[in-house]
Amino acid sequence: MRAMKNVVVLGATGLVGGAIVHALAREGHEVLGVGRNQAALERLAAGSPAVKCLVGDVGSDEAAESTARAALDALGRLDLVVASLNPPRSTFRLSERPTAELAQFLDRSLLTHLRAAKAFVARLGKGAVYAAIAGTSSDFAWPEHGHISVNQAAQRMLFRVLAQEYEASGVSFREYVIAAMVHDGSGAQGVSAAAVGEDFARLTAADFGGEAVVRFPRSQG
Repeated sequence: MRAMKNVVVLGATGLVGGAIVHALAREGHEVLGVGRNQAALERLAAGSPAVKCLVGDVGSDEAAESTARAALDALGRLDLVVASLNPPRSTFRLSERPTAELAQFLDRSLLTHLRAAKAFVARLGKGAVYAAIAGTSSDFAWPEHGHISVNQAAQRMLFRVLAQEYEASGVSFREYVIAAMVHDGSGAQGVSAAAVGEDFARLTAADFGGEAVVRFPRSQG
């Protein structure tokens, strides 16, 4: 019999995060969706009544610690944490903007991932999984979106470093790399968020097959 997991999804009100929440809930997992917007969380819960929701933030060390404590209190045990924390797209030419703007962006993106991982991994036991949603902009310089390429490349190295540093904890790190543009189901190109959620739920049931990095769709890997 398949073991059900207690799952926290950070960034649960985003397009991808929400799809993962719904897919995992349909599979019977105990899911806690975490986001900053109460109204958005209420809409998320309306789509999956079994889902628990938590208003939380990982934008600072203190907020991340508080959110992680509250998540553990809500579920009692954490088996899987999903960090779907990638920022919305925006155009940004690094050569034409003050360096402080890139620093601010990385604080809201890359360092948010670090804060979240430090707060939550400390509350995970042996055999638990910490999974980060990533993209393939790390593989190339995306015109007009160089800040996203820089962030995703740094993020992928960050998780390799964390996997090494936390190896003795028994917590496994996974990178789920979406190798296509994601749409809400109305797009003609790329993949739908629902398809991403369903694939992620299948991988969860199989403990991600032990792979450190998983790409979706597989055919583009």
